[in-house]
Amino acid sequence: MIDFEKSLKNKKIFVTGNTGFTGSWVCFWLKSIGAETIGFSLPPNTSPALFSSLNLDKEMKTIFGNICDYEFLKKSILNFQPDLILHLAAQSLVYKGYNQPLQTFNTNVIGTANILEISRYVENLKGILCITTDKVYKNNHSKNKFAETDILGGVDPYSASKSAAEIVIESFAKSFFSDHKNLPVINVARGGNIIGGGDWSKNRLIPDYVRSVTSKKQLDIRSSLSIRPWQHVFDLISGYFLILTNILNGKIGEYAAWNLGPHENENYTVQNILDIILNKWQNHNIRFIENPIKETQNLILNSNKAKEYLNWNPAWSTRESVENAVEWYKGFYNDPSSSINLSLTQLNKWRNDNLLIK
Repeated sequence: MIDFEKSLKNKKIFVTGNTGFTGSWVCFWLKSIGAETIGFSLPPNTSPALFSSLNLDKEMKTIFGNICDYEFLKKSILNFQPDLILHLAAQSLVYKGYNQPLQTFNTNVIGTANILEISRYVENLKGILCITTDKVYKNNHSKNKFAETDILGGVDPYSASKSAAEIVIESFAKSFFSDHKNLPVINVARGGNIIGGGDWSKNRLIPDYVRSVTSKKQLDIRSSLSIRPWQHVFDLISGYFLILTNILNGKIGEYAAWNLGPHENENYTVQNILDIILNKWQNHNIRFIENPIKETQNLILNSNKAKEYLNWNPAWSTRESVENAVEWYKGFYNDPSSSINLSLTQLNKWRNDNLLIK
């Protein structure tokens, strides 16, 4: 068992957004190490859904609700009295942000404020980790790497909502959670383009590719030359767990933001990722189109802070991340009933590879 897994074993962890892609992997992982976890989320909005494929709908307690419902959320958190809160719930798609801007701002900003306000009344809460995105930075379309000290911004509604949420988070941290040592510590984690098996969201490259192959329908590729910090969901979650562990052991004692991006110099374009996928799983129904929405072209994260202070490093390269994701999907579509064993095998493979880089 990895050190951070030992630290989180038996801890009471309240996870928002646990029915989503990342949230499902978080809870599957926490369940495997013996943490006591309760989820709060809307029902899964994809079919298939990783949440049910991993049997989490039967094997963990989930409270179905909206984080914008303050009273219901408050009752749920206070009844559980968690040691830690991992806040993942969000409207997380750029494309959807254009179609539903008010919902995007309400969920990502007001929903986050609700979590923080309720946290003031949890007796033994040690820490809160809020997950935002690499898109919080004010991007001038250069290829410079963004560090945690760079200016926040946001052109599209999704990016702006996440930047606004970060202002709210820091405000709560410094206004209500900094007076004495017994108060919980609030941190923020900013990850990149998350990939891995079990994501069926729309308008994401690998899930869209998988849908195209399995349905034999056309795949439209936009912004093929855009650079993104592509990274496997396991690497990102390990960063979340390291932050929570360092809060628990007192090594992180105040508000902080953390970039958790892929290896340096792994600046892959959409086309680069597509080429890796094509090498593993052929698709002859691809069309390249102009991007119909305004979207940041180049995103590269500087993760030196996390590497230095948390001893965090991705176990898998971008190529390995894509290849492992594709293998998961191929295994799932070959035998959907094997998804739990398939997922445990990949998680254990990541654990072994993680130990090799330490």
